[in-house]
Amino acid sequence: MLERRTAERVRTLYDEYEPLVLISILWFLVQFLRFAFPPLFGTFQTEYDVSNTETGLLFTSLMMAYAVMQFPAGLISDRIGRSRSIALGAVLFGGVGVAILLAQSFVLLFGLAVLMGATTAGHKTISINMVSNRYPDRTGWCLGILDTVGQFGGVVAPLAAVAFLSSIGWQWTFAVGGLFCLLLAGISETRVRTIPVSSRTREDESEDEAENVRRRYLTLLSDWRLLVFIVVTMAFTFAWNGVSAFLPLYLTAQKGISTQLSSVLYSAFFVVSLSQLITGKVSDSIGQLWVGFGTFTGMVATVAGLLFAEGVLVVSALTLLLGTTFHSFRPVRDSYLMTLIPNDIGGGSLGIIRTGMIVVGATSPAVVGFVADASGFRAAFGVVFVAVSLGGLLTGTLAVLGR
Repeated sequence: MLERRTAERVRTLYDEYEPLVLISILWFLVQFLRFAFPPLFGTFQTEYDVSNTETGLLFTSLMMAYAVMQFPAGLISDRIGRSRSIALGAVLFGGVGVAILLAQSFVLLFGLAVLMGATTAGHKTISINMVSNRYPDRTGWCLGILDTVGQFGGVVAPLAAVAFLSSIGWQWTFAVGGLFCLLLAGISETRVRTIPVSSRTREDESEDEAENVRRRYLTLLSDWRLLVFIVVTMAFTFAWNGVSAFLPLYLTAQKGISTQLSSVLYSAFFVVSLSQLITGKVSDSIGQLWVGFGTFTGMVATVAGLLFAEGVLVVSALTLLLGTTFHSFRPVRDSYLMTLIPNDIGGGSLGIIRTGMIVVGATSPAVVGFVADASGFRAAFGVVFVAVSLGGLLTGTLAVLGR
């Protein structure tokens, strides 16, 4: 009898969190496919005879396509249901991952990278809305789980890239990830019930109603707290993309770390995303802004340390601390945004915000790559320092005045 009750409780618990489990695994695969690119920049430069600027531009273009598609994906999810939108996106980006097997030139690889960005665009925007709706009292904690599982895609990606590079070819890194995406898309579509958020259909939506929706978007975007926090998210995303794109090269070129150790540290940089479980839970209890300010303070200190520190042990420790502080901000950011955004236009609203955030962030790899080519990696990471300093200053201002 006791075993039966235990089994029933486990089953009930799993049923409750099954949507979170499925979208988290898919987010893992999205991050895996995306962060398989930076560890292969050196390989691309050798195989395709391209520069830091060109590889940086590839990643910037991927992120720009990701940004442009945020609003359309969010808007569609408000109409057809979030779980169905997630499954459809997984089919598309899974197919692109498999297609990278055909990338025989840098131009073709570039085009597929752009498609990768476009097809993965909807997943995070839609997932944040789904999590905040299904788990309103545990939003920060659940978003911490979502992002932590996702960031482990960044842990596995460089290790998988090195393994496939030395065996059957780096292209299989993306192909294997794509095949798993297709499998998870089918499971998600059959297991998670999709519910359209908007009760209106395209046929019965009048021009007056459409105008009312536009007015609601404009009213939302006139909230000064939201506008300031959008700038915070832009600064954070700019810094994050610059670090995540060039950290392996920075460690080898600027700090003299071996290629093997830099790959291990890059993986560890994502392992420490477990910190999100703590900051997400704490933010549910004491509020997001002060927790966010604390994480930015850590970012500023560790980026400054990496600019001047020397020695394998010190640089390794700072790299882990940098990963901890960057990841810790993510659930805080998303949870705070959802306190400001209404549910029925949540997909479109978050899509607009994430478009602006990611467009700015998408310029980072190209900017950091250009500055690295022109003035060296220390100057390039100095740009990252300025970005996190701005984000910390604005978050602290919101913490003091925004309530």
